[in-house]
Amino acid sequence: MKVSILTVGDELLTGHVVNTNTAFIGETLHYMGADVKRMVSVGDDEQEIKNEVAYLLQAQKSDVVIVTGGLGPTHDDVTKNAVASLLKRALIENNEAMERCRLFFEKRGKPMPEINRSQGMVIEGCKVLQNELGTALGMFIENVFNCQIVILLPGVPSEMRELLTKQVQPLLRPLVKAAVQESILMTSGAGESLLAEQIGNPSSFLGEKTKLAFLPNTSSGVKLRITTIDRECVGNIDLVKQENERVKNILLSKIKSFVYSESDQIQLENVVGQLLMERRLKLAVAESCTGGLVSNRLTNVAGSSNYFIHGSVIYSNEAKQRLGVKSETLDAFGAVSEEVAIELAKCIRHTNACDVGVGITGIAGPGGGSEKKPVGLVWIAVAFGGALKSSSLKEKYDAKEMEKVRVDLEIPNEEKFGDFSSNVAMFLAKVLKKSPILIAEEVKSVLLQNKELDKKVSDIKIAGNGFLNFYLSPHCLVDCIYMILEEKDHYGHIKNSEKKTALVEYVSANPTGPLTVGRGRGGVLGDTLANILETQGYHVTREYYFNNAGRQMYILGDSVRLRYMELIGEGQDFPEDYYQGTYIRNIALAIFNEHGNTKKDENVIPFFKEYAEHKIFSEIKKTLLRIGIKHDSFFNELELYQINKQKGTKPIEDVVMALRNKGYIEERDGATWFLTTKCGFEKDKALIKSTGEPTYRLPDIAYHVTKFDRGFDLILNVFGTDHIDEYPDVVTALNILGYDVSKIKVAINQFVTVTIDGKVVKMSTRKGNAELLDDLIEDVGADATRFFFIMRSKDSHLNFDLKLAKEQSAKNPVFYLHYAYTRVCSILSLAGDLDESRKVGGLFIFTTEEEKRLIKVLMRYPDVLTFSAELLEPQKLATYLLIVAESFHKFYENCRVIGEEIQIMNSRVCLCQATRNVIKNGLNVLGLSIIERM
Repeated sequence: MKVSILTVGDELLTGHVVNTNTAFIGETLHYMGADVKRMVSVGDDEQEIKNEVAYLLQAQKSDVVIVTGGLGPTHDDVTKNAVASLLKRALIENNEAMERCRLFFEKRGKPMPEINRSQGMVIEGCKVLQNELGTALGMFIENVFNCQIVILLPGVPSEMRELLTKQVQPLLRPLVKAAVQESILMTSGAGESLLAEQIGNPSSFLGEKTKLAFLPNTSSGVKLRITTIDRECVGNIDLVKQENERVKNILLSKIKSFVYSESDQIQLENVVGQLLMERRLKLAVAESCTGGLVSNRLTNVAGSSNYFIHGSVIYSNEAKQRLGVKSETLDAFGAVSEEVAIELAKCIRHTNACDVGVGITGIAGPGGGSEKKPVGLVWIAVAFGGALKSSSLKEKYDAKEMEKVRVDLEIPNEEKFGDFSSNVAMFLAKVLKKSPILIAEEVKSVLLQNKELDKKVSDIKIAGNGFLNFYLSPHCLVDCIYMILEEKDHYGHIKNSEKKTALVEYVSANPTGPLTVGRGRGGVLGDTLANILETQGYHVTREYYFNNAGRQMYILGDSVRLRYMELIGEGQDFPEDYYQGTYIRNIALAIFNEHGNTKKDENVIPFFKEYAEHKIFSEIKKTLLRIGIKHDSFFNELELYQINKQKGTKPIEDVVMALRNKGYIEERDGATWFLTTKCGFEKDKALIKSTGEPTYRLPDIAYHVTKFDRGFDLILNVFGTDHIDEYPDVVTALNILGYDVSKIKVAINQFVTVTIDGKVVKMSTRKGNAELLDDLIEDVGADATRFFFIMRSKDSHLNFDLKLAKEQSAKNPVFYLHYAYTRVCSILSLAGDLDESRKVGGLFIFTTEEEKRLIKVLMRYPDVLTFSAELLEPQKLATYLLIVAESFHKFYENCRVIGEEIQIMNSRVCLCQATRNVIKNGLNVLGLSIIERM
């Protein structure tokens, strides 16, 4: 069963919300035995949702498409309408759903808002999935197109998970044609590395159908998941169970002392509680650094009152002494010591007259540590009967663990939560085993002592469960304007003294015909990514890889020859699978005009091929130049089949020989096979066919070897979706050959749909009815072509709206962006050149909210560039520039510049100058025109 997952929401594309739904759905279905093929995100656009669902069902042949998000009651919740329109099914009112929605609000003492009535509408013929946690219904729609299934789920993660696990999984399970068995081992007392050391090489006992996953950072230790999937053993689940049990028993024989449960539904506190109850023991806990965390976990278990007597949180030395810890012990050894932990355990046990006492003391951080007692040192002591046991947990909280903690700064959706917000306290809580609010207080205290930070942050507030909200100071905003005015065209660029090198390969269309819009999207994506990498300190080489040999080039030459024969009156049958575009006739006519009928008798296919290749390649380069794309180098695949003068061998032969020497080549059925099954793939891949012709994988591997040989620090490939299945094989081969494959990055861009007069034009270069890039540029212009190609995520199917691209209004994002730039240029023209009072160093005054918001947006530009480079996603920059434009328009409408009091006017003129710098820099990176007057 092939499954595709589509998540819907503008907030997912802008990065304001982390998309956790795809990971959960993918993992859940994978361990059911489903074959998850594709994960895609789109914004709240009805047409885009409709296009993407259609593409997943019809082009990708998905058996099941799961869509999450866009099922709410507001105007931007359009998923239901989009799918209903695609399937040509009506939306009908579901009485039970409507009543459930009414009761949902009634239980909360509120009347149901009229807007929520839309949530009672469902797609005709669907099975309704009732939502116990919210008002958005799920829908299970069968018999779609070719007996396919579409499932709509809420976007709220908790609601989606509830419906997926309790209602969707039971419906899908009978359709999964695979046998799956999973086992869990919950461990404690050992980290991932120690467990791996104890287990040894898992490949020696796992077998081909079983995988072992280490899942660290759980609340109690490392979870081991053993999954056995047999896609050829559907009828006999017992064999799969036996295999899974065999692997589990081997693991238990190696790490049994660390395993406390064989179910992730049973936590460590459950096991401790069960043992205490079985032995009829009572427990009390004294905590000095864990803030009640241990007591909290122990009492979270039902029936804990049968064994948990008392818990105390004791931080000060005075409180420890009141419990019974001796002042001499504190003076001699310090509050964080084995001796104090032991006395805490003895005293809490004695005070509460129980069987077991636990004492905990330590240094939680982030401050207060020393060389002898570093941050993270924790002592735990247990007093039981006449015995005492203590243990230092320093190794669990050392610097290496702290390094794993993510420090994220995000921009809150609401201004009341500050300019930046961090959830670092939540991440630290997992490592320090301490309340995130207490950690947030300590972090805040340390940060407020930093004099440099004090200049940039006016306040730090703690909200919710430990969020740290930062409020920027006026001084910081002024500094930002200084920086932008000083750095001018280089603002946002990383200065790198040791310049790194990058090779970006894009377009790479063989010279068999004019470029289509699909190739155009990849071209603009690659070119823009190259520009972005240059802002990050890379010296970039832009490369075009092409093949002017093989059967397709033969067909091209013969297509031109046959059209030429028609022109001289000796027409022949024209095969249907030959290139039939008008451009073939034009090339034939050019040959006829130059040579008359002199080319009819000789062996002329090579002549026609070479003539056509030269003509087409010349036109390809002209087309690319029209949208500002110019490559630095062109690599001909033919070089890979020729003898390298330095090595004296052919590159493709070198690849086969090297893989053979490492045991990854086998001759079978007359063909040469790359043994990818040794690397975990389901099938081996042919490198050379039985005819002796190489498959496309072999030259691609050899080509990438040349990229490494040329010494690039980063190798970026921009591919279309036709390369999705191929490039993992190429990377695997390079890894086997010893190359550092971490240097390789791949950006896959999805298809483009262009609508003309309401009809979608199919792309087929041979048939000649392709939507050509040249025609698109001619129709909407170079700027609109470039911007529209990257204004949506590369992972999303792009619906190119011709009408919008040509519209001269604020609805057109290109017009909107150019309008903002010309508007700011107009103000600066009226203001004249900056005089001395407005140069860097002058006193700025920014008092209005519009000014402050605009500055805060401008200061994000460097981070947007870095983020775009890391994600290989120019759409982030395109979206950001529209936000800059919007912020400037609001500033313009509310803050007069010319004619204000001199100091305010000077400040605002400089803010306009900074805005112009940022928009101009961004337009240059996107490859768009700089227009100062419209």
